[in-house]
Amino acid sequence: MSGPYDQSVIDRFEDKVDRSDADGCWLWTASVDRKGYGQLNVIHAGQKRPRKAHRLSWEIHHQAELAAGQCVLHHCDTPACVRPDHLFVGTVHANNTDMAMKGRHANQVKTHCSNGHEFTGETITRGDRVSRICRTCRRESQRRWNQRNAA
Repeated sequence: MSGPYDQSVIDRFEDKVDRSDADGCWLWTASVDRKGYGQLNVIHAGQKRPRKAHRLSWEIHHQAELAAGQCVLHHCDTPACVRPDHLFVGTVHANNTDMAMKGRHANQVKTHCSNGHEFTGETITRGDRVSRICRTCRRESQRRWNQRNAA
């Protein structure tokens, strides 16, 4: 393989991949970040920096660098997976939408707002496609703003 990485990076990458499940995910066996995504330090464009293993996998197997703003997403929803056919490229928006559709977005697991009001269908409003805003807190904030600015 050629592309953006030399053979030593590819060899180091390949040494850290478990392909024992022939039909399933190829799991990263080395360093992972706090969210479970594999990482490998590489010298790229003259700088040593940690690279996400799933991004490296996509770049190595497609022999191309990702453009700025592109994300590598998982069909399998397994952060440690580096199997190329389990990966696809998308935007940050597509990544956030994918997380929300799979029930993994941080706001989806919250049951109460920061002031303790329970999130139910009647007590929340949508700020955008994935964020939720407490209607009680929003009304109170609007009331305080109106009091300060009434003149």
